[in-house]
Amino acid sequence: MSIPAAFAEQVAKFRREEESRSQSVARQIRAKSFYLPNLVPLEKSKYIFVTMEPSVGRWARTEAEAAKMLARGFRNFLWSVEDFLFHYSISTYLDNSYYITDISKLAMKVTDARTMRTDIYPLWEEHLFKEISLFGVKKVVVFFVGREVETFLSSKLLQHDSFRIIHYSPIAASARRRLPDQYPDEYRTFVNKELPNKKKIVENAKRLLEASGMDESLVTSIGDRIARSENLLSDSRRRLLFSYFKSFEQFRQ
Repeated sequence: MSIPAAFAEQVAKFRREEESRSQSVARQIRAKSFYLPNLVPLEKSKYIFVTMEPSVGRWARTEAEAAKMLARGFRNFLWSVEDFLFHYSISTYLDNSYYITDISKLAMKVTDARTMRTDIYPLWEEHLFKEISLFGVKKVVVFFVGREVETFLSSKLLQHDSFRIIHYSPIAASARRRLPDQYPDEYRTFVNKELPNKKKIVENAKRLLEASGMDESLVTSIGDRIARSENLLSDSRRRLLFSYFKSFEQFRQ
């Protein structure tokens, strides 16, 4: 399936505006940052997930490294094990019609982002609203990924149904315990009957990578790294999967 021509034109125009805004915002801040585009859905989505901002340090440490990765077609949300667990959870426990984005499209160090979010987020607010309108269906449901996103957006998106879910980052790993501890019997049943095996996670990751348009060698290296992960389904990550399974429960009924 390919993107309809009219939608593709709208997306291309929007991405040019996004890159231009990234350059403008980057000039206003002192922290080193790089524009990182997202994957483009083939059509408007029923669900949009909003996270905070991309981070650097693993996929690129310098501007030169970032430029090389972007030249190979690298896209956001396609790097870590948690990225792919998040994709799997959404497509398996919710729906295949989804789009993931950040408030800010500038990748930066986590330490810089913590001190600059209150200044950066308002600079992206108008763009984000346009993004939700472009990529979401008329009655799109918006998920705030993490408390900080909810704090910034909850009073600004009253026209949309919205819900907060936990962030998938290992930095927020302590939040993964709440729902399994609150529903211990359901968690045990999930682990015994619903928990995917490693093969399913890896296969889904490779499908996403192959459809991303990234350079073939990059697709292979990321896919192989995910497949080699020894702790892909650690106890903490099982709790993460269950947290999303439980959070999306009302939408499956």
